[in-house]
Amino acid sequence: MGLDDDKLYLGQILGGYRLESQVGRGGFAIVLKARRERDGAAVALKVLRSKHRGKFRAERQLLREAQILKGLRHPKIVSCIDFGRTGAWVFLAMPLIKGEVLSQTLARGPLEEGAAIDCGGQVLEALEYLHGRGLVHQDVKPDNVLRGSRGRCTLFDFGLALTREDVLIGRTGAGPGRIAGTGSYRAPEQADPKGVVGTKADIYSFGVTLHRLLTGELPEGGALSPKISAALRPLIASSLEAEPKARPSARALRRDLAAILGS
Repeated sequence: MGLDDDKLYLGQILGGYRLESQVGRGGFAIVLKARRERDGAAVALKVLRSKHRGKFRAERQLLREAQILKGLRHPKIVSCIDFGRTGAWVFLAMPLIKGEVLSQTLARGPLEEGAAIDCGGQVLEALEYLHGRGLVHQDVKPDNVLRGSRGRCTLFDFGLALTREDVLIGRTGAGPGRIAGTGSYRAPEQADPKGVVGTKADIYSFGVTLHRLLTGELPEGGALSPKISAALRPLIASSLEAEPKARPSARALRRDLAAILGS
């Protein structure tokens, strides 16, 4: 029957989508390749893992992610086709994009510098768009960037995203006393349960991500790898500043990266 999550099986119809295979899995949700019954279109269907099914907070988070994506239109950001509830399941339907997440690419080694800069510039395009709308992704990392065969990058997983209203009231998106973000990609203010998180948190996470794309490694204790070229060191170092105000904007970083790529 396939699929190892409770009560899901290949061929099952979920909200008008026939399940075909699993394409991704995280601690919160799984992503399935599915076929829309009415026209046969292939989609990526995100559903909660069985341990989160029926949990109000988890279901609200997935539906909130869908509503945020519904309001976004950018070629470097995944879009929402449909969302809703069917029986015990809450789901989010997205376009099925061919490619692999950057963490899979990195498992084979770092990217060539030009490819890493190009990919980084595309992520910054997405962040510039988000930040211009008062949104904070809050979980920028290689696991959340899909890279197609022609090098096109798409930012996804907006489960922790903050809206302008969240930022204004200092909400972290993870609930009182909880820390948002992922491990070494987390900005200092995200690691503080009382920290006020804004758009510059994404810049810090981007800096860590670009460092890893270039070297295959995480920066150790804030120190950059000697593998980073002289042209890129100041740019990445500025992204990793402890003080959010000292970090550049996504637009400024994108322009600097483009200048390096074009030089």
